[in-house]
Amino acid sequence: MTLGGLAIAIDSSFYDVIVDTENAYRCLHDNKYCPHPPPVLEVVFASCKEVRDSVFSATVITIL
Repeated sequence: MTLGGLAIAIDSSFYDVIVDTENAYRCLHDNKYCPHPPPVLEVVFASCKEVRDSVFSATVITIL
């Protein structure tokens, strides 16, 4: 039972990283075509803030 919980926690954290990475990639791709693109770090930070609430909520629901 403990190993199962640990496996779910690890899987959930990998899922969070994948969602953040895909969203950052999409935002950077969209940023490439802007006439005056903002700096890359700002785009990545904004993209992570964009999905953070939903990813955190999904992780909390999985844990509970």
